[in-house]
Amino acid sequence: MRRRHRVQLDAARYEISWVPRAIQGEKAKLPRLGAEERHAAKRLADAVTLDANLPQLTAERAIVRYQLDQDARVRGEILAVDLPGPVLDRLGRRPTLGAAGDLWVDAVGRSAQHRVAFEQHGSKILGREPALLLDDAYASSHRAAGQAIERVDRALGRQPALEIEPPHRSLGRSL
Repeated sequence: MRRRHRVQLDAARYEISWVPRAIQGEKAKLPRLGAEERHAAKRLADAVTLDANLPQLTAERAIVRYQLDQDARVRGEILAVDLPGPVLDRLGRRPTLGAAGDLWVDAVGRSAQHRVAFEQHGSKILGREPALLLDDAYASSHRAAGQAIERVDRALGRQPALEIEPPHRSLGRSL
């Protein structure tokens, strides 16, 4: 009878030798899993706190945005009287048209905010181009001022300056 069940007996012996090693391996994973669980619980608690503060943060953001808009308008009105060289070179004098004049004031004010906030000097109205992924606040300010300038250009029917792409190697075969 024993010969008939030899395969099952061999499988049982193998399982008996294998199960304790598997249990030890799984026990070794428990500390890491516990740390991952604590980390996930902390992230969940942070997300719940952030979610609870979302209305307050949204209100604060709206206030800051309003204050920046007002500051840009005031700066634009002040600078309309005595334009700095880079602004005059890029945007010209204030248009007499209503909407274009308002857009011009906004563009002058936003470019002045950007130049002052990030200590930009020189002949370029917005200073240096933002570095990729390194200048979050700078890039945001640069983009906002640049968009305001583009709105003025569109309102006045100006063509945007075309950027010429520098020559580069082609990935294809040359003939």
